[in-house]
Amino acid sequence: MSEAILFHYVSFPLLVGGICLALPRRLGREAALLSLAGAAVVFLLSCQIPGLRGVAARLVCLPTRAGSLNLTLSAGALSGFVTLTSSLLFLLMVCYSLAYLRPHPLRGRYHGLLHFAFAGVLTAALADHLILLVLAWQFAALMFHRQARLGG
Repeated sequence: MSEAILFHYVSFPLLVGGICLALPRRLGREAALLSLAGAAVVFLLSCQIPGLRGVAARLVCLPTRAGSLNLTLSAGALSGFVTLTSSLLFLLMVCYSLAYLRPHPLRGRYHGLLHFAFAGVLTAALADHLILLVLAWQFAALMFHRQARLGG
């Protein structure tokens, strides 16, 4: 059960971001409200992470010549603190961007990319392997870059 919480905690922002990106431009307000609801759910899920010390969820097991490479998410004291504070900051970013981006025609795309970037940040915070940490951080950086280029 605890492993499922870690997996859902990382995959939920991806789901909300995909829905926000799939919505047409004329539904930007609905995408923003969905983003706010998604950020609130992620914050509520993150309140459970500090209590899950020692829990690990395996994402991928890749066979190599030297054995197997297990890419896992694990909850510890530091990762619990980082995920809790980053999800609070994520919720604040979504709240403040609602009013600021009200007239912008691409606000649904902005919120979708923001959720994708945050999923990368969460994966990096919960990563138990250096390769997963680097891949997640690169994914988050790419999404932040795409988000910054929305203005033109």
